[in-house]
Amino acid sequence: MNKSFINLINKLFEARQTAHNEHLRTRKYSAHKALQGFYEDINEFIDEIVEVYQGEFGIVEFGTNIKVTEVDIIQYLETLGKVLKSANAALKDSHSHYKNILDEMTALTYRTVYKLKFLA
Repeated sequence: MNKSFINLINKLFEARQTAHNEHLRTRKYSAHKALQGFYEDINEFIDEIVEVYQGEFGIVEFGTNIKVTEVDIIQYLETLGKVLKSANAALKDSHSHYKNILDEMTALTYRTVYKLKFLA
């Protein structure tokens, strides 16, 4: 699980930074607030899943090198939701404690998509 876990966490770091960048770039207040909620909340979930993982398996070196460009944020988040669901589905039942955290991240992601699509 180590290599795939590191890849997932790097993707989450990228998503957090992408959302923060788009939060600062948008001219719509509702999108600004929705993206702020996402990057603040996803940060807490990243911290939680990494702490749980490291408590179980030991300290992991990430060495992230995040490259973020301007994106269609709705499409980006929809793709992230699929990545999270796929990561969750790949876990064994014995890792249900990770599944719960991934479920919360997935819900946050799609809730943000909803806010951006229908409330912005």
